[in-house]
Amino acid sequence: MKLHKYTHHGSTNKLYHYMMFGKPVLPSPVRLTANQVRHADVGEVASYLGGEFPHAVDRLLDGDRWKQCSENGLRLSATKYRWEDDARRLRCVYSR
Repeated sequence: MKLHKYTHHGSTNKLYHYMMFGKPVLPSPVRLTANQVRHADVGEVASYLGGEFPHAVDRLLDGDRWKQCSENGLRLSATKYRWEDDARRLRCVYSR
């Protein structure tokens, strides 16, 4: 499958929505999103090909991993990835 040239350079709002609701995420290894998930520790990253995906699901469901990812997402959505901050930055850019 051929991916669009911008696939590896953008982040989806869906990622931040899941974090805001405390839902761990399981994205494919698309560069930016995968890096954000790993850095923030809000889920697992796995390819949907080659049998990697079921193991990532098992890791999320194992022990306290789900709770840890959920808490990280909630904390980051309340402190770092806040709509109010983005709105302020966007107003600044658009006012120029």
